[in-house]
Amino acid sequence: TQTNIRTLHSNFSKYRADKSNKVDLSLARQIKVLDRYTTEIRAEAFNAFNHPQFSAPSMAYNNLGIISSQANLSRVVQVSVHIKF
Repeated sequence: TQTNIRTLHSNFSKYRADKSNKVDLSLARQIKVLDRYTTEIRAEAFNAFNHPQFSAPSMAYNNLGIISSQANLSRVVQVSVHIKF
């Protein structure tokens, strides 16, 4: 058995991770319907270019440096319609 296993502090792994690389976009258009109503159509895209951001490498002694997961979500698009009266 090994009795002299050295481990690094868990905060050290965040300095080895990639920086965030994502672009959020939104488009909005207001349309006047009759004289009383205004409609706003909005489309939003989070992480619009779908750039992956990998998690920090493992600092465990038995699998040092292995990246095993993704830290961010894939592209998310939402569309909404607001009617103001």
